[in-house]
Amino acid sequence: MASRLDRAQMATMPAALLLSAAAWWFGGGLHPCWWLAWLAPLPVLWLAPRVPARWAALAAFAAYALGGMDQWHYLHGVIGLPLPFDLYAVAAPALVFALCALLYRRLLRSGQVLAATLAVPALWVAVEYANNLVSPHGTWGSIAYGQMDALPVIQLAAVTGLDMSGDHGDVEVQTSTPTQALSAFAVDPANSSLLYAASSVLLASKDRGRTWEEIHKLSGKAFHIWVDPRSPAQDRTLIVATRGGIAMREAGRWTDHPARGTWLDVTGGFLPGARRPVLYAIAEAAIQVSTDGGGVWTSSPFP
Repeated sequence: MASRLDRAQMATMPAALLLSAAAWWFGGGLHPCWWLAWLAPLPVLWLAPRVPARWAALAAFAAYALGGMDQWHYLHGVIGLPLPFDLYAVAAPALVFALCALLYRRLLRSGQVLAATLAVPALWVAVEYANNLVSPHGTWGSIAYGQMDALPVIQLAAVTGLDMSGDHGDVEVQTSTPTQALSAFAVDPANSSLLYAASSVLLASKDRGRTWEEIHKLSGKAFHIWVDPRSPAQDRTLIVATRGGIAMREAGRWTDHPARGTWLDVTGGFLPGARRPVLYAIAEAAIQVSTDGGGVWTSSPFP
């Protein structure tokens, strides 16, 4: 096929690119419409075998990059991450999608329809899995986080258990033992059988949720649980954010830091080279930031 686009291709390529970009935009980010992430690849994959390879790769890269810009304000404006990291967060998955489109195109044009269909999710999952093994941020950035409100997807994933190096989940779950609604959940990054769950107490299970034990009373309803992937596997550092403050277990000892005012939500993460996580708490009139795991906080008032 020629390297240039004919008139029909010039008309269909922007349409497919923009449709895919819009679906990525609304299917990801902080408030995703989860089912759009399943549709997002389709316009570009439909286009890929109908245009030259370079244009297929460009359309895939541009579609995901444009869709991924929905997080730019959060990454660059709210968290204040360095510009190179912001660009990487957008460009890296866009490059993966471009490779998926090229692989799909090659297999489909060679008549391997089933292989082409399975190749895209297989390559994407393989890249995300490899990334969570080597990245200090675990599964951060995975499109799977946009599926946390999709109960059928979560139930299907639960059939084979969890295997991840991430640090927390944002879904409210129910367990049969204990019989209480949970508001935070985490999986040990090196042992998918070791689970942590919390409401007003922190619970742990060593057998994938069959039995639970209480390991710490909390000062309020939990927002999030973080498991430091750099800590010793036999003595994990745990951080639990609650409405009443931060509870941290480090070297086997618990430390409780009270909240400054009323917190609406708390988030955070582990930065390379930092001994403790950086935490961000949303209060009624300001964002509070702690770089020592919740001991000392500084406020950034809202305008």
